[in-house]
Amino acid sequence: MIVSAEAWLHAWHYTSLFVASTSPRKGQIARTSYSTMGNHLDSTQPNSLTLRYTLVTSIEAIRPSLHCLIHCRNGLQNWIRSKFGHYCNTSEQLVEAIRRPILQVLARNWHKEAVHVTWEKPENGWTKLNYDGSCKCKTGNSSIGGIFRDHNADFLLGYAESIGQSNSTIAELAALLRGLEIVLENGWSDVWLEGDSKSLVDIIAKRRPIRCTKVQVYVARINLMIPEIKNCVLTHIYREGNRTADRFAQMGHQLKKPQIWRHAPPNEVLRLLHEDKQGKTVLRRR
Repeated sequence: MIVSAEAWLHAWHYTSLFVASTSPRKGQIARTSYSTMGNHLDSTQPNSLTLRYTLVTSIEAIRPSLHCLIHCRNGLQNWIRSKFGHYCNTSEQLVEAIRRPILQVLARNWHKEAVHVTWEKPENGWTKLNYDGSCKCKTGNSSIGGIFRDHNADFLLGYAESIGQSNSTIAELAALLRGLEIVLENGWSDVWLEGDSKSLVDIIAKRRPIRCTKVQVYVARINLMIPEIKNCVLTHIYREGNRTADRFAQMGHQLKKPQIWRHAPPNEVLRLLHEDKQGKTVLRRR
């Protein structure tokens, strides 16, 4: 039996009710991501609030595709059969067919134990750069940001700017490139570079091949600049340890021209700077 458009809409209604009944508000999600994770739950189980939030976003992500299928009766059943292995004769079966595999995928990809992420100070005499790029998916508007700190975790310099239409990969590379320009301008000789995109760190550090011409241009410029620094290391850190650089990158979206802060950081990053200096550990579940 083919599921009618009316039955499909009824199924979506049931799914929406499920989402509404299990999803906390955005403010709760934000607080959970740093403080609640792992503290009140068994460390072998995913955080229930975060799991539900991820389920919501997963369902929302496929909503356009599902709505398109409403207008193709045969296509709907064929799609369900190819994805879930059986026909769905009722709206309740359809809801369950969609919900069950999403939960299974989430459970497989969740860390059984939380990863403890801490920003680390550089060695005495070294300067550390944390950089990040930001891209708004809907508009493509991108910005970059970064922060330099010394071996005492004291603020040296921060930068942020909007780079117009781009993507997250180019934004990440542009953030690193701008940071390297500042390193050479200030004559720093012992520098630790750190970003939260492992794939790009591997491309640069391990000279892995890439196909995108625009990415090749950025990588080539970066690889020419790094040897100009006497001692330079490039490492990856999870985004939970790169929060201060991310905040600078987010600030870049609001700027009409590039901005640099010397010696005195902006108020927006003071709390994060203090937490990094104190060695705060942030739990990462995924």
